[in-house]
Amino acid sequence: MRTSSTDREGREAKIFEVLNRSVEVAALDALIYAYKPEPREFDLAQTAIVLDSSAFLRLGPHVDVIDYLNSRHEAPVVLPGQTIQEFWNNNLNVADSIATGIRKKYEDLKKEIQKVDENFQDFGERFTALIDEFRTSFGYAYDGITVRRTMSLFEVLREKALISYVRRDRFIGLAAHRKQTKTPPGFKDDLDGDFFVWLDMLDSLLIAQSRHMPFDNVVLVSNDKKPDWSREGIAHPILCAELMTLTGVPFETWDVGKLVQKVAAAGE
Repeated sequence: MRTSSTDREGREAKIFEVLNRSVEVAALDALIYAYKPEPREFDLAQTAIVLDSSAFLRLGPHVDVIDYLNSRHEAPVVLPGQTIQEFWNNNLNVADSIATGIRKKYEDLKKEIQKVDENFQDFGERFTALIDEFRTSFGYAYDGITVRRTMSLFEVLREKALISYVRRDRFIGLAAHRKQTKTPPGFKDDLDGDFFVWLDMLDSLLIAQSRHMPFDNVVLVSNDKKPDWSREGIAHPILCAELMTLTGVPFETWDVGKLVQKVAAAGE
């Protein structure tokens, strides 16, 4: 369902007012919460789930999460438009290009470890264990199967996700001002991709509310560790304040592991 140009103008004007501080945001309240967060009890089914490009490959193997998003999740699933091109630029091409090389080097290294003199057996065992740990934690980066499995996630997103783009020329000047004042997200990056991920996300959430698609919380699922998004799992208070002003609901950031845990708990 397409929105009218008038609706788009209204949403973008609302977003611009908040991000430009033409209206007040409760930044101090958000800062106080960030310093002493209290666990929030909420229904996962009523939480708007936003997926960042850094989560796509990691979610591919988790069929239970994909099934949950497809058949059981009631609140909006949001895919900021900017994340689509960022996935192609930063993840998919990388995974395809390095998959064969890393796998070969890994196997060669394992063979060399097995040739280590008996006097170095303990070292060889510890080194092998370290390599195995690396493979468990980061195997998705060189497992070509993961890329194919990610297609099932994309098929679900095509059917379920809200995807929106704000007009870039409308906000590009604001992006520069916010970067100069280290306003999140994106002040750790040279470019403005993260800023437009945020804008596309906010626009999609406003679209959801205009279509009477209710949600009580918003969670961004991302494995991006930069502090202009979150710190030790706590979302940057400025982002929380901006989203609260625009939508009236709280904001959190989760990594993929936490989403997997929450989905598993919801099925118990």
